[in-house]
Amino acid sequence: QIELDRRHIERQMSELRKQLREITKNRETQRKKRQSSSIPQVALVGYTNAGKSTLLNKMLSTYCPDEEKEVMVKDMLFATLDTTVRKITPTDHRAFLLSDTVGFINHLPHDLVDAFRSTLEEAVNADLILEIIDYSDDNYQMHMDVTAKTLKDLNAGHIPVLYIMNKSDRKYPVSELPIVRGDKIYISAEKGIGLDALLNKI
Repeated sequence: QIELDRRHIERQMSELRKQLREITKNRETQRKKRQSSSIPQVALVGYTNAGKSTLLNKMLSTYCPDEEKEVMVKDMLFATLDTTVRKITPTDHRAFLLSDTVGFINHLPHDLVDAFRSTLEEAVNADLILEIIDYSDDNYQMHMDVTAKTLKDLNAGHIPVLYIMNKSDRKYPVSELPIVRGDKIYISAEKGIGLDALLNKI
């Protein structure tokens, strides 16, 4: 029975690898189409549950209320497994493509890195990276270190990065936000505070 179970699992793993290769191939085709356009590509990256999908949804509802569909937001690991790409078309700024990616975690197992590489590669091909940080988390600096290492491992360390210090309303009075300090922007995605400052920075 153990041998039969082992063979069944091996067949399942083989089939999943095949599906992953097909998904990766399809994403690469879509990515090349986007790269051939003149629209800049911006990628959201960051630690899991930092607020990437929340920020994407808030930008969609603020700048593209009639055009784009909101994405799922869940407080769970790997809620965003499929890369979501939306076109942001603000009235007074140049349009750009904004992609949401899987959240990073510390000590991500090598097998998982391989499995999620196709979604993380959106960051590799971006013109600009928005790193979303949960500024209210006591371990936010460690999260930034993990994200930086992951981007380096993906050969994306050369791409310009803006650091979005999200949930800053839990540390600063709302009246003081947003705060812009160099390449860091202190905002609250959930409350929609700092979106215009972020857009100007982008």
